[in-house]
Amino acid sequence: MSIPSTSLILLASLLIATHYSYALPSDQQQPIEIFSNNAQHDNKSGQSSYMGDVIVTQGSIKVEADTVTIQRETAIVEATGAPARFQQQPEIDQPPINAHANTIYYARDKGLVELNGNASIEQGDTLITGQRIVYNVELQTLDASSPSADKSQPPQRVRVVIPPQATTENTTP
Repeated sequence: MSIPSTSLILLASLLIATHYSYALPSDQQQPIEIFSNNAQHDNKSGQSSYMGDVIVTQGSIKVEADTVTIQRETAIVEATGAPARFQQQPEIDQPPINAHANTIYYARDKGLVELNGNASIEQGDTLITGQRIVYNVELQTLDASSPSADKSQPPQRVRVVIPPQATTENTTP
């Protein structure tokens, strides 16, 4: 396994739910650590796979999954689990972002993050849940849906919880 190419590949995996512009500045300078029961890397295909209780950390970023697969050529990262989890502290004065889904898919070249199967993103009291959540990193757009796999069943619904804004303005009549 080539350490320099692996570090670049793993760096992409740490961008699963947010872009670095939304991360603590110190995250980029922190070492990447991967713990798993098994690790495989194929230099010809450029694919690395980590299986069994996988934990990937870099600074405030933490990914937990049953399996993490990274494709170097296409810059695609896929984390699967029951569920796969992602956590990151975006700013010191903000609550952490927590996301989970059966599959977390990140395509760096397309700037897309997909959470598929029992998907959820939470930050503080803000919550979005659905069967599928797609986030476009560059456009900063989010699309949540809950199509039913069984056409005979009614579709599940997307849930969005937006907390009330704290106002500090002085209102005078």
